[in-house]
Amino acid sequence: MRYFILSILIFTSCTTNKFIIESPQKQHKLKIEDKAGCRMIYDLTKNKNKTYVKLDISNVTRISDALFICWDNGSGKLEILCPGAVIVENHLPENEFKILTAHTLDEEGMPNVLKYHTDNCFDLDIESQKVFPKKNAVIK
Repeated sequence: MRYFILSILIFTSCTTNKFIIESPQKQHKLKIEDKAGCRMIYDLTKNKNKTYVKLDISNVTRISDALFICWDNGSGKLEILCPGAVIVENHLPENEFKILTAHTLDEEGMPNVLKYHTDNCFDLDIESQKVFPKKNAVIK
């Protein structure tokens, strides 16, 4: 019984992530918080913890867990892509945010991530908390 409880504690502690992503010019700030198969993304730019999206990430594998973000997607919206997630609740203003849960596919049916490797965009590997391109976001 002791080992069962210990393994539960270790497993649940390993599934918690919490960090802040900020745009290089400090115009945007997001808090990412993962726990027990859910990902909360809070907009800290204006209303701390009042505007957020809740995602079910229980079917997202650790190896494929990533966020793809454009601070401005060309139409004035902050775009967040979390592939494989399911939107549970969205309290982010639709006129300011675009939330996606699937990649657009190229003509060969492959996920198109090139958009997120341009200026103003990046991808974030959740496991390592590394950003590419590095200059487009700051992790705290």
